[in-house]
Amino acid sequence: MKSTNQYQSWLACIWHLYPPRALAHIGAGHGPSVIPYVDWGVEHVLLIDADSNACHQLAKNYTTRRNWQVKEALIAPSGEMPAFHVASSPAESGLLDPEQLRQFWPNLRTSKDSERSYRSLDAV
Repeated sequence: MKSTNQYQSWLACIWHLYPPRALAHIGAGHGPSVIPYVDWGVEHVLLIDADSNACHQLAKNYTTRRNWQVKEALIAPSGEMPAFHVASSPAESGLLDPEQLRQFWPNLRTSKDSERSYRSLDAV
């Protein structure tokens, strides 16, 4: 997989071309990928994650910033109840089955699958 630094470099290039005033980050996790938004001075940020522990950490670190919000939500297309896959590495939990990521992480496994309520991005 790409390293965080490569990801952040890619985001920096996009930011220089199209600096956002607002953004929604789905799957924000515990927050390391959010740091560039602080550095870039993004005014309005919505951080979304399905993990309540991640949301608690995000709220603790970022909701003191004006116009930044944290929402706990599973975002999925409407129409069917998606399976939420809990992975052996919690940061990789989500709608994508961890078994599909095994070519990148051979030791990654599915701990459990569950049905969870979800929302469309429009509903958040």
